[in-house]
Amino acid sequence: MKFRIDKFKIDWVAVSFFLFVIFAIESIVLYFFDLVPHWFVSLQILLCCIIGIFLVLDSVKNHREIQRAFMNDERHELLRVINKAAADMELETLLADITPKLLEVTESMCGAFYLANASSDKLELKYSVGFSKNVFSEFDLSIGEGLVGVAANDKEIKIIRDVPEDTVFIVRTFLGKIKPRSILTVPISNQDALLGVYAFASIGDYNEVHLETINLLSFYIGSAINNCLTYEKIKRMSNELKFQNKLIQGLNEDLEQKISRRSMFLNGIIDNIPGHAIFVTDSEWQVLLWNTGAQDMFGCATSEAVGRQLKSVITDPAELEIIRACIRKAEDKLRYREEGWHTNKKGERFFAETSCFIRQSQKGDHLGTTTIIRDLTGFGRHTEDRGVK
Repeated sequence: MKFRIDKFKIDWVAVSFFLFVIFAIESIVLYFFDLVPHWFVSLQILLCCIIGIFLVLDSVKNHREIQRAFMNDERHELLRVINKAAADMELETLLADITPKLLEVTESMCGAFYLANASSDKLELKYSVGFSKNVFSEFDLSIGEGLVGVAANDKEIKIIRDVPEDTVFIVRTFLGKIKPRSILTVPISNQDALLGVYAFASIGDYNEVHLETINLLSFYIGSAINNCLTYEKIKRMSNELKFQNKLIQGLNEDLEQKISRRSMFLNGIIDNIPGHAIFVTDSEWQVLLWNTGAQDMFGCATSEAVGRQLKSVITDPAELEIIRACIRKAEDKLRYREEGWHTNKKGERFFAETSCFIRQSQKGDHLGTTTIIRDLTGFGRHTEDRGVK
Protein backbone atom coordinates (compact mmCIF):
# COMPACT_ATOMS: atom_id res chain seq x y z
CA MET A 1 0.00 0.00 0.00
CA LYS A 2 1.51 3.31 -1.10
CA PHE A 3 1.00 6.46 1.02
CA ARG A 4 1.45 9.90 -0.54
CA ILE A 5 1.46 12.87 1.87
CA ASP A 6 1.24 15.35 -0.98
CA LYS A 7 -2.13 13.91 -1.99
CA PHE A 8 -3.84 14.80 1.31
CA LYS A 9 -4.97 18.16 2.68
CA ILE A 10 -5.28 19.34 6.30
CA ASP A 11 -6.85 16.74 8.60
CA TRP A 12 -9.97 18.65 9.69
CA VAL A 13 -10.90 15.86 12.09
CA ALA A 14 -7.82 16.69 14.16
CA VAL A 15 -8.55 20.43 13.91
CA SER A 16 -12.17 20.00 15.04
CA PHE A 17 -11.08 17.74 17.89
CA PHE A 18 -8.53 20.36 18.97
CA LEU A 19 -11.17 23.11 18.92
CA PHE A 20 -13.57 20.85 20.80
CA VAL A 21 -10.95 20.28 23.54
CA ILE A 22 -10.26 24.03 23.81
CA PHE A 23 -13.97 24.87 24.07
CA ALA A 24 -14.51 22.04 26.53
CA ILE A 25 -11.69 23.22 28.81
CA GLU A 26 -12.98 26.79 28.54
CA SER A 27 -16.52 25.65 29.38
CA ILE A 28 -15.31 23.70 32.42
CA VAL A 29 -13.34 26.67 33.72
CA LEU A 30 -16.28 29.03 33.21
CA TYR A 31 -18.64 26.55 34.87
CA PHE A 32 -16.59 25.98 38.04
CA PHE A 33 -15.73 29.63 38.52
CA ASP A 34 -19.26 30.84 37.75
CA LEU A 35 -17.99 33.46 35.37
CA VAL A 36 -20.97 33.04 33.04
CA PRO A 37 -24.44 31.49 33.39
CA HIS A 38 -24.69 27.70 33.13
CA TRP A 39 -27.02 27.86 30.16
CA PHE A 40 -24.38 29.79 28.21
CA VAL A 41 -21.79 27.11 28.93
CA SER A 42 -24.19 24.39 27.83
CA LEU A 43 -24.98 26.27 24.64
CA GLN A 44 -21.29 26.68 23.92
CA ILE A 45 -20.67 22.94 24.37
CA LEU A 46 -23.65 22.11 22.13
CA LEU A 47 -22.43 24.43 19.38
CA CYS A 48 -18.97 22.94 19.70
CA CYS A 49 -20.36 19.42 19.22
CA ILE A 50 -22.47 20.48 16.20
CA ILE A 51 -19.48 22.16 14.57
CA GLY A 52 -17.38 19.09 15.32
CA ILE A 53 -19.94 16.78 13.69
CA PHE A 54 -20.11 18.91 10.53
CA LEU A 55 -16.34 19.09 10.40
CA VAL A 56 -16.07 15.32 10.74
CA LEU A 57 -18.57 14.75 7.92
CA ASP A 58 -16.80 17.29 5.73
CA SER A 59 -13.48 15.65 6.52
CA VAL A 60 -14.82 12.24 5.51
CA LYS A 61 -16.19 13.71 2.27
CA ASN A 62 -12.88 15.43 1.51
CA HIS A 63 -10.99 12.28 2.30
CA ARG A 64 -13.11 10.31 -0.19
CA GLU A 65 -12.59 12.98 -2.84
CA ILE A 66 -8.86 12.97 -2.22
CA GLN A 67 -8.87 9.18 -2.40
CA ARG A 68 -10.75 9.29 -5.71
CA ALA A 69 -8.29 11.82 -7.10
CA PHE A 70 -5.44 9.60 -5.98
CA MET A 71 -7.13 6.60 -7.60
CA ASN A 72 -7.65 8.54 -10.83
CA ASP A 73 -3.94 9.36 -11.01
CA GLU A 74 -3.05 5.74 -10.34
CA ARG A 75 -5.68 4.62 -12.86
CA HIS A 76 -4.16 6.73 -15.64
CA GLU A 77 -0.70 5.50 -14.75
CA LEU A 78 -1.92 1.90 -14.83
CA LEU A 79 -3.60 2.40 -18.23
CA ARG A 80 -0.31 3.73 -19.56
CA VAL A 81 1.50 0.68 -18.18
CA ILE A 82 -1.12 -1.66 -19.67
CA ASN A 83 -0.77 -0.10 -23.14
CA LYS A 84 3.01 -0.20 -22.95
CA ALA A 85 3.14 -3.81 -21.73
CA ALA A 86 0.50 -5.00 -24.21
CA ALA A 87 2.66 -3.67 -27.05
CA ASP A 88 5.29 -6.29 -26.09
CA MET A 89 2.66 -9.01 -26.69
CA GLU A 90 4.11 -11.22 -23.92
CA LEU A 91 1.64 -12.28 -21.22
CA GLU A 92 4.34 -12.76 -18.57
CA THR A 93 5.64 -9.24 -19.22
CA LEU A 94 2.15 -7.77 -19.06
CA LEU A 95 1.30 -9.45 -15.74
CA ALA A 96 4.66 -8.51 -14.21
CA ASP A 97 4.11 -4.84 -15.13
CA ILE A 98 0.45 -4.34 -14.20
CA THR A 99 0.10 -6.51 -11.06
CA PRO A 100 2.19 -4.20 -8.79
CA LYS A 101 0.14 -1.22 -10.06
CA LEU A 102 -3.10 -3.06 -9.35
CA LEU A 103 -1.88 -3.69 -5.81
CA GLU A 104 -1.42 0.07 -5.43
CA VAL A 105 -4.82 1.12 -6.73
CA THR A 106 -6.61 -1.52 -4.65
CA GLU A 107 -4.36 -0.90 -1.62
CA SER A 108 -3.67 -4.64 -1.44
CA MET A 109 -0.74 -6.46 0.12
CA CYS A 110 -0.56 -9.21 -2.50
CA GLY A 111 -2.21 -10.51 -5.65
CA ALA A 112 -2.31 -13.45 -8.07
CA PHE A 113 -3.64 -14.05 -11.56
CA TYR A 114 -5.24 -17.35 -12.63
CA LEU A 115 -5.46 -18.00 -16.38
CA ALA A 116 -8.61 -19.75 -17.62
CA ASN A 117 -8.12 -22.87 -19.74
CA ALA A 118 -11.27 -23.31 -21.83
CA SER A 119 -10.38 -26.84 -22.95
CA SER A 120 -10.04 -28.23 -19.41
CA ASP A 121 -12.30 -25.79 -17.47
CA LYS A 122 -9.35 -25.12 -15.16
CA LEU A 123 -7.82 -21.98 -13.68
CA GLU A 124 -4.02 -22.15 -13.77
CA LEU A 125 -1.89 -19.94 -11.54
CA LYS A 126 0.06 -17.75 -13.95
CA TYR A 127 1.53 -15.01 -11.77
CA SER A 128 1.59 -14.05 -8.09
CA VAL A 129 3.27 -11.50 -5.84
CA GLY A 130 3.26 -11.10 -2.05
CA PHE A 131 1.61 -14.42 -1.20
CA SER A 132 3.31 -17.18 0.73
CA LYS A 133 4.20 -20.48 -0.94
CA ASN A 134 0.84 -21.87 0.21
CA VAL A 135 -0.74 -20.34 -2.89
CA PHE A 136 1.11 -22.85 -5.09
CA SER A 137 -0.70 -25.75 -3.38
CA GLU A 138 -3.68 -24.77 -5.53
CA PHE A 139 -1.79 -24.34 -8.79
CA ASP A 140 -4.87 -25.16 -10.83
CA LEU A 141 -8.49 -24.92 -9.80
CA SER A 142 -11.70 -26.10 -11.40
CA ILE A 143 -14.14 -23.35 -12.31
CA GLY A 144 -16.62 -23.17 -9.43
CA GLU A 145 -14.06 -24.48 -6.91
CA GLY A 146 -12.83 -22.27 -4.07
CA LEU A 147 -13.00 -18.48 -3.83
CA VAL A 148 -11.36 -17.94 -7.22
CA GLY A 149 -13.37 -20.66 -8.96
CA VAL A 150 -16.67 -19.25 -7.67
CA ALA A 151 -15.73 -15.79 -8.95
CA ALA A 152 -14.92 -17.29 -12.34
CA ASN A 153 -18.21 -19.16 -12.44
CA ASP A 154 -20.31 -16.14 -11.41
CA LYS A 155 -18.23 -13.62 -13.44
CA GLU A 156 -18.78 -11.02 -10.72
CA ILE A 157 -16.35 -8.97 -8.65
CA LYS A 158 -16.59 -10.18 -5.06
CA ILE A 159 -15.28 -9.03 -1.69
CA ILE A 160 -14.79 -11.89 0.79
CA ARG A 161 -14.56 -10.64 4.36
CA ASP A 162 -15.23 -13.96 6.07
CA VAL A 163 -11.87 -15.44 5.09
CA PRO A 164 -11.52 -19.10 6.18
CA GLU A 165 -8.70 -20.05 8.51
CA ASP A 166 -7.24 -22.61 6.09
CA THR A 167 -7.06 -20.19 3.15
CA VAL A 168 -4.05 -20.46 0.85
CA PHE A 169 -4.02 -16.68 0.44
CA ILE A 170 -1.64 -15.99 3.33
CA VAL A 171 -0.02 -12.55 3.41
CA ARG A 172 3.73 -12.28 3.99
CA THR A 173 4.75 -9.38 6.25
CA PHE A 174 7.90 -8.42 8.18
CA LEU A 175 6.15 -9.80 11.27
CA GLY A 176 5.51 -13.15 9.60
CA LYS A 177 2.57 -14.73 7.80
CA ILE A 178 -0.91 -13.50 8.61
CA LYS A 179 -4.42 -14.18 7.34
CA PRO A 180 -5.84 -11.29 5.28
CA ARG A 181 -8.85 -9.39 6.55
CA SER A 182 -10.50 -9.35 3.10
CA ILE A 183 -9.99 -10.84 -0.34
CA LEU A 184 -11.03 -9.22 -3.63
CA THR A 185 -11.68 -11.52 -6.62
CA VAL A 186 -11.94 -9.92 -10.07
CA PRO A 187 -12.97 -11.98 -13.14
CA ILE A 188 -11.20 -10.79 -16.32
CA SER A 189 -13.20 -11.22 -19.54
CA ASN A 190 -13.14 -10.13 -23.16
CA GLN A 191 -16.42 -10.07 -25.10
CA ASP A 192 -18.08 -12.33 -22.49
CA ALA A 193 -15.26 -14.88 -22.77
CA LEU A 194 -13.58 -15.62 -19.42
CA LEU A 195 -9.81 -15.10 -19.62
CA GLY A 196 -8.90 -15.47 -15.97
CA VAL A 197 -9.34 -14.22 -12.41
CA TYR A 198 -7.31 -11.76 -10.33
CA ALA A 199 -7.26 -12.38 -6.56
CA PHE A 200 -6.10 -9.62 -4.17
CA ALA A 201 -5.69 -9.79 -0.43
CA SER A 202 -5.45 -6.99 2.14
CA ILE A 203 -5.11 -6.66 5.89
CA GLY A 204 -7.55 -3.73 5.55
CA ASP A 205 -10.95 -3.56 3.93
CA TYR A 206 -12.05 -2.77 0.37
CA ASN A 207 -14.55 0.02 -0.31
CA GLU A 208 -16.64 1.29 -3.22
CA VAL A 209 -13.74 3.37 -4.55
CA HIS A 210 -11.66 0.22 -4.96
CA LEU A 211 -14.57 -1.55 -6.64
CA GLU A 212 -15.22 1.36 -8.99
CA THR A 213 -11.56 1.55 -10.00
CA ILE A 214 -11.02 -2.16 -10.53
CA ASN A 215 -14.32 -2.52 -12.38
CA LEU A 216 -13.21 0.12 -14.89
CA LEU A 217 -9.69 -1.26 -15.25
CA SER A 218 -10.86 -4.85 -15.73
CA PHE A 219 -12.13 -3.98 -19.23
CA TYR A 220 -8.73 -2.69 -20.37
CA ILE A 221 -6.90 -5.54 -18.64
CA GLY A 222 -9.14 -8.05 -20.47
CA SER A 223 -8.37 -6.45 -23.85
CA ALA A 224 -4.61 -6.45 -23.16
CA ILE A 225 -4.57 -10.08 -21.96
CA ASN A 226 -6.68 -11.17 -24.94
CA ASN A 227 -4.17 -9.51 -27.30
CA CYS A 228 -1.32 -11.33 -25.58
CA LEU A 229 -3.10 -14.69 -25.77
CA THR A 230 -3.88 -14.13 -29.46
CA TYR A 231 -0.24 -13.28 -30.11
CA GLU A 232 0.94 -16.40 -28.27
CA LYS A 233 -1.49 -18.53 -30.27
CA ILE A 234 -0.26 -17.05 -33.56
CA LYS A 235 3.33 -17.49 -32.42
CA ARG A 236 2.68 -21.13 -31.50
CA MET A 237 1.00 -21.78 -34.87
CA SER A 238 3.91 -20.08 -36.63
CA ASN A 239 6.40 -22.34 -34.84
CA GLU A 240 4.33 -25.39 -35.76
CA LEU A 241 4.24 -24.27 -39.41
CA LYS A 242 8.01 -23.75 -39.35
CA PHE A 243 8.48 -27.27 -38.01
CA GLN A 244 6.12 -28.70 -40.63
CA ASN A 245 7.90 -26.74 -43.37
CA LYS A 246 11.23 -28.15 -42.23
CA LEU A 247 9.73 -31.63 -42.19
CA ILE A 248 8.23 -31.16 -45.68
CA GLN A 249 11.48 -29.67 -46.90
CA GLY A 250 13.35 -32.70 -45.61
CA LEU A 251 10.85 -35.02 -47.31
CA ASN A 252 11.16 -33.02 -50.54
CA GLU A 253 14.93 -33.27 -50.41
CA ASP A 254 14.71 -37.02 -49.88
CA LEU A 255 12.18 -37.29 -52.71
CA GLU A 256 14.32 -35.17 -55.00
CA GLN A 257 17.33 -37.36 -54.24
CA LYS A 258 15.33 -40.48 -54.99
CA ILE A 259 13.97 -38.97 -58.20
CA SER A 260 17.45 -37.84 -59.15
CA ARG A 261 18.92 -41.30 -58.53
CA ARG A 262 16.07 -42.93 -60.44
CA SER A 263 16.44 -40.47 -63.31
CA MET A 264 20.16 -41.13 -63.46
CA PHE A 265 19.43 -44.85 -63.46
CA LEU A 266 16.83 -44.56 -66.24
CA ASN A 267 18.99 -42.18 -68.25
CA GLY A 268 21.88 -44.60 -67.91
CA ILE A 269 19.71 -47.38 -69.34
CA ILE A 270 18.30 -45.17 -72.11
CA ASP A 271 21.71 -43.88 -73.12
CA ASN A 272 23.24 -47.35 -73.26
CA ILE A 273 20.71 -49.13 -75.47
CA PRO A 274 22.62 -49.77 -78.70
CA GLY A 275 20.95 -48.94 -82.00
CA HIS A 276 18.05 -47.05 -80.40
CA ALA A 277 17.42 -43.34 -80.90
CA ILE A 278 15.06 -42.18 -78.13
CA PHE A 279 13.82 -38.62 -77.82
CA VAL A 280 10.89 -36.92 -76.09
CA THR A 281 9.08 -33.79 -77.28
CA ASP A 282 6.32 -31.67 -75.75
CA SER A 283 3.10 -30.56 -77.43
CA GLU A 284 5.00 -27.69 -79.11
CA TRP A 285 7.65 -30.02 -80.62
CA GLN A 286 10.32 -28.88 -78.18
CA VAL A 287 12.89 -31.53 -77.28
CA LEU A 288 12.84 -32.58 -73.63
CA LEU A 289 15.04 -35.70 -73.81
CA TRP A 290 17.67 -36.75 -76.35
CA ASN A 291 19.67 -39.91 -75.73
CA THR A 292 23.09 -40.95 -76.94
CA GLY A 293 21.57 -43.15 -79.67
CA ALA A 294 19.73 -40.11 -81.11
CA GLN A 295 22.96 -38.15 -80.96
CA ASP A 296 24.82 -40.86 -82.90
CA MET A 297 21.98 -41.28 -85.39
CA PHE A 298 21.22 -37.62 -86.21
CA GLY A 299 24.48 -35.94 -85.27
CA CYS A 300 23.22 -33.40 -82.72
CA ALA A 301 24.71 -33.49 -79.19
CA THR A 302 22.37 -33.95 -76.24
CA SER A 303 23.39 -30.62 -74.68
CA GLU A 304 22.50 -28.84 -77.91
CA ALA A 305 19.26 -30.73 -78.65
CA VAL A 306 17.42 -30.37 -75.33
CA GLY A 307 15.32 -27.20 -75.26
CA ARG A 308 15.33 -26.67 -79.02
CA GLN A 309 12.62 -27.29 -81.61
CA LEU A 310 12.72 -30.72 -83.27
CA LYS A 311 13.04 -29.17 -86.75
CA SER A 312 16.26 -27.43 -85.69
CA VAL A 313 17.70 -30.68 -84.36
CA ILE A 314 16.78 -32.99 -87.27
CA THR A 315 17.87 -30.85 -90.19
CA ASP A 316 17.01 -33.32 -93.01
CA PRO A 317 13.52 -32.24 -94.17
CA ALA A 318 12.61 -35.72 -95.47
CA GLU A 319 13.62 -37.42 -92.23
CA LEU A 320 11.76 -34.82 -90.19
CA GLU A 321 8.59 -35.36 -92.21
CA ILE A 322 8.79 -39.17 -91.75
CA ILE A 323 8.95 -38.74 -87.96
CA ARG A 324 6.16 -36.14 -87.86
CA ALA A 325 3.93 -38.34 -90.02
CA CYS A 326 4.43 -41.23 -87.62
CA ILE A 327 3.57 -38.98 -84.64
CA ARG A 328 0.38 -37.74 -86.31
CA LYS A 329 -0.71 -41.34 -86.96
CA ALA A 330 -0.17 -42.12 -83.24
CA GLU A 331 -2.53 -39.36 -82.08
CA ASP A 332 -5.69 -41.41 -82.72
CA LYS A 333 -4.77 -44.56 -80.76
CA LEU A 334 -2.07 -42.92 -78.61
CA ARG A 335 0.57 -45.23 -80.10
CA TYR A 336 1.82 -46.24 -83.51
CA ARG A 337 4.59 -48.46 -84.93
CA GLU A 338 5.92 -48.86 -88.45
CA GLU A 339 9.03 -50.00 -90.31
CA GLY A 340 10.68 -48.03 -93.05
CA TRP A 341 13.74 -46.30 -94.41
CA HIS A 342 15.47 -43.42 -92.64
CA THR A 343 18.50 -41.22 -93.26
CA ASN A 344 21.29 -40.78 -90.71
CA LYS A 345 23.66 -37.85 -90.13
CA LYS A 346 26.01 -39.07 -92.90
CA GLY A 347 23.19 -39.15 -95.44
CA GLU A 348 23.18 -42.94 -95.44
CA ARG A 349 19.87 -44.76 -95.58
CA PHE A 350 19.04 -47.42 -93.02
CA PHE A 351 16.02 -49.56 -92.27
CA ALA A 352 14.44 -48.99 -88.85
CA GLU A 353 11.39 -49.57 -86.69
CA THR A 354 9.73 -46.36 -85.50
CA SER A 355 7.44 -46.37 -82.41
CA CYS A 356 5.57 -43.30 -81.21
CA PHE A 357 3.74 -42.97 -77.86
CA ILE A 358 1.44 -40.04 -77.08
CA ARG A 359 1.58 -38.69 -73.52
CA GLN A 360 -1.64 -37.27 -72.03
CA SER A 361 -2.70 -35.66 -68.77
CA GLN A 362 -5.44 -37.11 -66.55
CA LYS A 363 -7.86 -34.76 -68.30
CA GLY A 364 -6.83 -36.05 -71.72
CA ASP A 365 -4.77 -33.02 -72.74
CA HIS A 366 -1.89 -33.67 -75.15
CA LEU A 367 1.44 -33.32 -73.35
CA GLY A 368 3.88 -34.57 -75.95
CA THR A 369 5.34 -37.61 -77.65
CA THR A 370 8.00 -40.24 -76.94
CA THR A 371 9.66 -41.52 -80.12
CA ILE A 372 11.90 -44.60 -80.40
CA ILE A 373 13.73 -45.37 -83.64
CA ARG A 374 15.32 -48.83 -83.64
CA ASP A 375 17.95 -49.55 -86.29
CA LEU A 376 17.18 -52.94 -87.90
CA THR A 377 20.10 -52.93 -90.31
CA GLY A 378 22.20 -55.19 -88.17
CA PHE A 379 19.46 -57.80 -88.09
CA GLY A 380 19.77 -58.46 -91.87
CA ARG A 381 16.26 -57.29 -92.66
CA HIS A 382 15.74 -55.67 -96.07
CA THR A 383 19.46 -55.79 -96.76
CA GLU A 384 18.62 -56.45 -100.38
CA ASP A 385 16.95 -53.07 -100.56
CA ARG A 386 19.97 -51.09 -99.37
CA GLY A 387 20.91 -48.33 -101.63
CA VAL A 388 17.43 -48.08 -103.06
CA LYS A 389 16.33 -44.46 -103.11
